[in-house]
Amino acid sequence: MNWKHWYQTLRERPADTWDASAWMTHLDAPSGFEREEATRALMRLRAPEALPGLMKRLNDWVPQVRAAAREAIHVYLDDALLAAWPAALPGLAHLLRARRADHGPMLSAIGDFLSQPHRVRVLLAHRQAAAMREPLVLRWLTTLEWNAADTATRQAMLSLRVDGADIVDALWAVRNIDSLDGPAARTALWLKALDSPHGLVRAHALRRLCDAASDVGAAMAIRFALDGNPGVRAVALAQLRKSGGTEVVSDLALTQLQDPSRAPRGAVPAFHFMAAIDHDGTLARAEQLMSRIGADRPRAALRAIALQHLIGFAKGAAKDAWLLRALQDPSTTVQRVAVAAVENGADAPAPEVLWPVMLHHGTPSAFQRGLRIQRHWGIWVQFAALLKLLGTIPPGVYHERLPLALERWMDLTRRGVMPPPEPQASELRSLWAASADAMPRRLRRRMDFELSGIGLLPAPR
Repeated sequence: MNWKHWYQTLRERPADTWDASAWMTHLDAPSGFEREEATRALMRLRAPEALPGLMKRLNDWVPQVRAAAREAIHVYLDDALLAAWPAALPGLAHLLRARRADHGPMLSAIGDFLSQPHRVRVLLAHRQAAAMREPLVLRWLTTLEWNAADTATRQAMLSLRVDGADIVDALWAVRNIDSLDGPAARTALWLKALDSPHGLVRAHALRRLCDAASDVGAAMAIRFALDGNPGVRAVALAQLRKSGGTEVVSDLALTQLQDPSRAPRGAVPAFHFMAAIDHDGTLARAEQLMSRIGADRPRAALRAIALQHLIGFAKGAAKDAWLLRALQDPSTTVQRVAVAAVENGADAPAPEVLWPVMLHHGTPSAFQRGLRIQRHWGIWVQFAALLKLLGTIPPGVYHERLPLALERWMDLTRRGVMPPPEPQASELRSLWAASADAMPRRLRRRMDFELSGIGLLPAPR
């Protein structure tokens, strides 16, 4: 509504006759004057339904509107208007993220008002309302409920959340177990937390059990030494090294590694555990796992871990062979192990070895991994490999990726590069001439200019 229409409306119907619903439509008006007038009018009317809209105006871009909204909100800090607050709580979450002004004093005033026990009960009665489903609001309500609760209620709150699906709630609960009185209650909740789907929660609970109830902690360490989460396994192994029990777990781990396809989590935790307590035997176990074929073949996750150890500790030709084995694996998880090894310093396979393997997979992701590996070759070896790919692979999805790879290669040349020596230069010129029809015309003109500047191609006349 523009100024002309605003004043026309006031002439036709005086503002002092407007009800709350009429004023609320002006809270989002483009005019700051309208928003300020609407805010002050709603403050006088004390309409409960207006509170969510007034909360938004606390972060208005006009300072006068923000000031009016602060005055209005202070009016609503009244028990007579307490029923208006459940619908307005999402505005608190918005205000916490707002940055147009310092909202700390306002948030403190609202928090002090709502945190009184009799008011908390009113808010909690509306917990299932749609307006209360904002995660930040729910967690704030949990804090209010915690502060107002007695010991029995607090224990029930922690028991409800400690093994729940919400990781923030579960972490909050497991970290508050120590505040309870009575070792039995704490131990029971830590044991329940071990059933959490989240590794962080299980690790914290197991650590506290090992510290506060060593007998129970030692028993649980044996149970969780082959957990799927590395943090949980680390806590369990540390306890087993103090209290004993590694032999029991190692026997179980070796049994799982004998038939990894049927073991829990593909025997990956078992391999990690044995690598931690028997480092010298890790390579032999990894080689034994990689020798399995057919139905006995380990899952991709275990093959990846085994090859990671083999590539990391083998030397010379053996290292190159294991890296190639990882690239030949049909699993993308295993192929990434080889890519990571090259990026961490392992020798990249030669072009005539790499590209037949990656093209055999026949997937865009494998092709992209080949491009990542070839960045570790010499700059002119990369160029020759890209030109050969342009001339050999059939049209398809790869031809959309090759021009991008050539543009990245050009970026490398801008850092300063010397022309290649003979006979490499002659080979590159031949490949360049042969790739004329396979390359986008605009890209070829740009590369012609770049290669002429480097000295590989004759300068244009």
